[in-house]
Amino acid sequence: MQIAKNLSSLAARVSSIEPVLKCFFFRPASPRPLALLRMGVSATLLLQAWMVRATYFDMFSSQGIIQGPITRYLSGPYHFDVTSLLPFGFDERRLLAILGLTYALSLFCLLIGAWSRGAAIVAWLLHMTLMKSGVSTNYGADAYGHIFLFYF
Repeated sequence: MQIAKNLSSLAARVSSIEPVLKCFFFRPASPRPLALLRMGVSATLLLQAWMVRATYFDMFSSQGIIQGPITRYLSGPYHFDVTSLLPFGFDERRLLAILGLTYALSLFCLLIGAWSRGAAIVAWLLHMTLMKSGVSTNYGADAYGHIFLFYF
């Protein structure tokens, strides 16, 4: 008798918790926090790009402050940077300018929410390329920016 009473009270408690659990696990979440995160990260990376603009070619070209062979050594075995595209007949300075403008444009598209998925993929790939090209200039914010761009 006591066991049946305990089971019925347990069933009543579970049935009272069930709507709360369904609401917590299955109710659609608001997109606002992710949108704010996307806008904040893209604004931060755009600000970083703006601050680097004066020394951009010195930081990322093969003839810059840290030259090509040293950068390739620091990057490790899976090296892919701007100089990897040069055998295809591209001028390094022009290629860097195109990549930098495309990177800034993709971050701006992320900021305003235009073509967010495509812009996130482009921004992530270009961010990775620039990180590998200027490996000696990377710091923690670059790593976090790269992780966030991957998740977007």
